[in-house]
Amino acid sequence: MAQYRRGFTTMDDLEKFENTEWTFLKNIKMQWEYDGMAYIFREANLPLYGKPLGSMKENHPYLSVMMPRRRNENYGVNIYVPLSRLKEAKRLTNNVDEVRRAAELEEEVPQEVYSNFRKKALENKDIYCAKKKERRYAKLNNMLSVFKK
Repeated sequence: MAQYRRGFTTMDDLEKFENTEWTFLKNIKMQWEYDGMAYIFREANLPLYGKPLGSMKENHPYLSVMMPRRRNENYGVNIYVPLSRLKEAKRLTNNVDEVRRAAELEEEVPQEVYSNFRKKALENKDIYCAKKKERRYAKLNNMLSVFKK
């Protein structure tokens, strides 16, 4: 059974997303870092899955008062990539200067790229939901057929 996942992805097909084995790449805390990774990964056609952690104050308001500032590591966004492409993702993101340059290029990407992705993702979501509905009805009919006999 598929589990509910909080976060965001650059993969536009939900069925592929559910069947992909994701592995942790790194935790990022700066917006430019995410922008650079998004640009580099889009150019390499490498999907990512991000899971925001919030901040220590959001997650544990009482503990954050007692915890030293340097220990406030529980924030940012955890980035996951497909297990099969982990080495490639590490290679693409190990050069900080390249990621910084890519972040500047990301700002110049036209809005059409994002709107095309959203459009394609929504179309695939509708298809996925229709297939899921068919599977549910088939499963329900199969269970009800036992009682009809």
